[in-house]
Amino acid sequence: LLVDAVGNLPEAVYNRPKTPFILPFNLWLRGSLKPILEKELLKSRIFNYKYIRKSLNEFYAYKLSWSRIWGLFVLNRFIGENL
Repeated sequence: LLVDAVGNLPEAVYNRPKTPFILPFNLWLRGSLKPILEKELLKSRIFNYKYIRKSLNEFYAYKLSWSRIWGLFVLNRFIGENL
């Protein structure tokens, strides 16, 4: 085990339950990835502009999950590269 390789860890650290590692997609899509996200989705040849604009507005208003926007982005990239 990795914890055995580290050496003398406190008992509380060694025996604590596992915790998930969650990537901050919500923050990324609202922050550093926002310009890329909007540029690609709003100029998509696959999706309807009005649907994308509405979806982005709902996402920014916390009415739509980041996973929907991320899914649209990834699908747009995948299909766009394979047209």
